[in-house]
Amino acid sequence: MRRRRFPLFSALLVALLAASIGYMTFLDADVPRRAFSQIGAAFSRLGQSLSLVGRAGGEATGGFIFAPSPATPTPASMPMLVNLDHPLAEGYVPGDLVRMRGYCDEAVVYVKGSEIDGDREAVDALMVMLKAAVAQGVGNWQISAGYRSVGYQQELWDSRVYQYRKEGLSAEKARAAAANYVALPGCSEHHTGLAFDVTVPGESFALTDQSKWLAEHCWDYGFIMRYTQEKSGITGFAAEPWHIRYVGQPHARIMRERDWCLEEYVNAAR
Repeated sequence: MRRRRFPLFSALLVALLAASIGYMTFLDADVPRRAFSQIGAAFSRLGQSLSLVGRAGGEATGGFIFAPSPATPTPASMPMLVNLDHPLAEGYVPGDLVRMRGYCDEAVVYVKGSEIDGDREAVDALMVMLKAAVAQGVGNWQISAGYRSVGYQQELWDSRVYQYRKEGLSAEKARAAAANYVALPGCSEHHTGLAFDVTVPGESFALTDQSKWLAEHCWDYGFIMRYTQEKSGITGFAAEPWHIRYVGQPHARIMRERDWCLEEYVNAAR
């Protein structure tokens, strides 16, 4: 992100105004109070305008900053991309995980597993979103998965491959079929603690009111529908309407507006 700072310009502007007023006072020049008031107001409006520009561009660190619009993706502060081509570093573990069953409000969501963890910021956003859904009459939410270790992902992968092998597929075809539904260990978004499988107890999630609500509203709370049928050729996964990923704002809003999956969004910033 390119930034231009103008602290010197601001200081010179103030100094020039002070010097002008002081000089006219020294000469006892006939400058009405109204004129001084108008000059002050003009500089005040200028300062406010520059301040707004600075805030719109980014955080001020020692001066006004002019930066790309938030609607323009940049490499800095982009959401983490995890897939087959972008595996996590070996030994990666999120730094701020919370045990969801004790952390989340049971009146809002049921956490299926007693040892399901999630990134604290993502879980907080998840709870805000689900409370909003309940307030709108859409309840009965369940979390079936959150953070997964690489070891546990390996178990899921081996189990799916074994299932296809039992159905008569060769080892190569079994692995290829499994890759449509289960990420290879080290390549799963669940390793980040930012992804959750949201379900409804005893029902096929894709056909529920909860699924429709999530697909329509999750973007407003910093989440994205990570794997859709329309983007399966890019993501490499079949549609998973229950799998949401926390990316925060403004990223979620931009991706929805431009109909981008995470791969497209990250690539646009390069």
